[in-house]
Amino acid sequence: PVSFYQNGTERMRIDSSGNVGVGVTSIPSWANLITNGTVAVGGVLYIKQDQKIQALTAFPGAAGNLSLNPDGGNVGIGENSPDGLLHLKGGTATGDASHILFENTQGSKVFAIGGGSTGITNNNLFFRNVTDNTRPMVITDAGNVGIGTDTPDINASMEIKTAAPNTGVTTLRLTNAVNNKG
Repeated sequence: PVSFYQNGTERMRIDSSGNVGVGVTSIPSWANLITNGTVAVGGVLYIKQDQKIQALTAFPGAAGNLSLNPDGGNVGIGENSPDGLLHLKGGTATGDASHILFENTQGSKVFAIGGGSTGITNNNLFFRNVTDNTRPMVITDAGNVGIGTDTPDINASMEIKTAAPNTGVTTLRLTNAVNNKG
């Protein structure tokens, strides 16, 4: 191995396999580069396809929590200039490319939230059961909400109110926008 010292203290080492350790005196077999400090990249950080980003509780250690931009800033997935805390941009509005997918651990049920759907582009926000290929809920560009239909043809409003605390009384009021009657 090659070691680099400053004032008698080892600061960096390259082992016989070419693995690099900065601020550590031993390099675990699972690491090609390890440091106990901050790593700053002034350009693009590339990660090979199908590889992981995993937070650890120690080196090596159990899976830990991962924070993205905890000090501020936005995160873009498929977007170079994110406009919100999380900005997702798919390659197309059809299929699942522009959707957020939710899947249970058994992989037996998949749900999606996103704009557009198979065969329909750039309209509506669909809540889709991917497994059964159904769309149980939609919010149209016009603001109509459909539950049990993906083509609601009326603009309605819904209001849920609790009359008074601890009374157990809750009111659900549905209003038709055409004649304002519920």
